[in-house]
Amino acid sequence: MISLSCFVCNSLVAFKAVCVCPDIEFKQGEKRHVVEVEVLFDGIRKMREAFTVHLKPDENMVAETQVTKAIVYIEESNSMADVTFPSLPNVMSLLHYDDVARKADNLYPPAGYPVICVTACDPKYPDYDKTGSICVSERINNTLTRYRWLISAPAGPNGVTSPMKEVDFETFFTSAKMITLDSVYFQAGSRVRCAARAVNSNGEEGLELSSPIVTISQEEGMCPPHKMGTVGAEPFSAKLHYTGTDDLKHPNLIKVTITMPHIDGMLPVISTRPLTNFDLTLSPDGTRVGNHRCSNLLDFSEVTTGHGFITASIQSPESIGESAPYQFSSSLRGNSTLRFYKNLNLEACLWEFRSYYHMSELLTDCGGTIGTNGQVCIAFV
Repeated sequence: MISLSCFVCNSLVAFKAVCVCPDIEFKQGEKRHVVEVEVLFDGIRKMREAFTVHLKPDENMVAETQVTKAIVYIEESNSMADVTFPSLPNVMSLLHYDDVARKADNLYPPAGYPVICVTACDPKYPDYDKTGSICVSERINNTLTRYRWLISAPAGPNGVTSPMKEVDFETFFTSAKMITLDSVYFQAGSRVRCAARAVNSNGEEGLELSSPIVTISQEEGMCPPHKMGTVGAEPFSAKLHYTGTDDLKHPNLIKVTITMPHIDGMLPVISTRPLTNFDLTLSPDGTRVGNHRCSNLLDFSEVTTGHGFITASIQSPESIGESAPYQFSSSLRGNSTLRFYKNLNLEACLWEFRSYYHMSELLTDCGGTIGTNGQVCIAFV
């Protein structure tokens, strides 16, 4: 006679199994017993659960029990392993999204333009003819993919590289959790990688896969500096103009126009208030709205004055089509990003920000003062 016991697994697995009876005796000649086990659902999704079954010898130690323990696995009907991309994602420049097979160029994306994470379930993946059917059979919805980005600083003169760190800083106009990573997060020589987590049509998340590391080109860029590796003080222009009554759209307002050259990886910041603590100033935190009411740091919905530097449109009316692939793609870059970048003439590498203010707004909202000659004095930094 052999005694069989069923035990619940430990609490670390966050799962419980309950036997109908704790001990079952196998008498002489018996080879099989059917036991009902109730599995208690805990709401935590894992690849599989397990419990153990133990065999105990009879009291007289007559029966031989060579294997005294067995592990019983209960597999998920839709396991996390099922919701996994069939191949590693790739990182390349958004410039090459329509020609992903250009592997030589993909190794060194040009500076100054977003990079994109292309998963194996993206129709533009180079081996999609092989991976696409797997994605369909696993019901992976690529539009629900969760993304993370990791970057490191350029290698030093001796070739030593820094460890990859997750990009966890988001600005008021960019996100580090999208399919693309804006160029403000990296510079020439930076190392970039993406991590993608597949999600099926039921919204169930699977395992995360990381792409190979790519290095941003130090030779090719959209708007490189005059001297590679250096950034000096660039000239800019700030103009104030009274519109008068002839301007039908903006009558009797002060037109502010600021132009400045663009350099890859640099971000233009304009405000009538002192600029300090850029981590807080650029973040979505509400203090930015209160401290910089006359600046390009406010999205159009945050502007408290009559007009702002950032408007609701995502494309400049002066632009004729795209000067680069997917330059105005809201699905890949996001509307808030496009609203900011519409002020950039990428072909001329020149930023131009325009806004209109009433005289009272310059005094009360922008921090302007009236000088001894009766003129309003205001400074943009």
